[in-house]
Amino acid sequence: MTKTLLSTQQKLTSYLDQAMELERADMGLIRSFDFLSNTLKVILERGIDIDFPEQFKVARPFDSTACGRAAGLCKTVVIEDVEQDIGLMPYREFLRSAGFRSIKSVPLIHHDGTLRGVLCMICRHPRWGWQVNILDELVGEITACIA
Repeated sequence: MTKTLLSTQQKLTSYLDQAMELERADMGLIRSFDFLSNTLKVILERGIDIDFPEQFKVARPFDSTACGRAAGLCKTVVIEDVEQDIGLMPYREFLRSAGFRSIKSVPLIHHDGTLRGVLCMICRHPRWGWQVNILDELVGEITACIA
């Protein structure tokens, strides 16, 4: 029996697809944390049909984006309706054009306690009742891939 070894990119794509299915999300992305520049850079996206403007290509821990908040706080951040979120006010025009209406960002924390990135689930409509721990197993797999 021959085993097929999947590349890291193939694994991440599979994990992101699984996460989007579990969450019933329309779009998703994974950002990797760059320790040297203290930034989160998009390494994989699914379902996003718009180019990110410069201010969205890179996020930083504690900035007002969902990914920045999740990275800075090292906890899951849920924005049920971006139209209601004061921190996202400067980005609303882009968010509308991209079809982002509800966002869940989950930090990817390595077992040694260091931030490795953020997993982001996005819906085209406001969404209440995101389940907080539904992605725990996939988050571990994604973190291992980018660690």
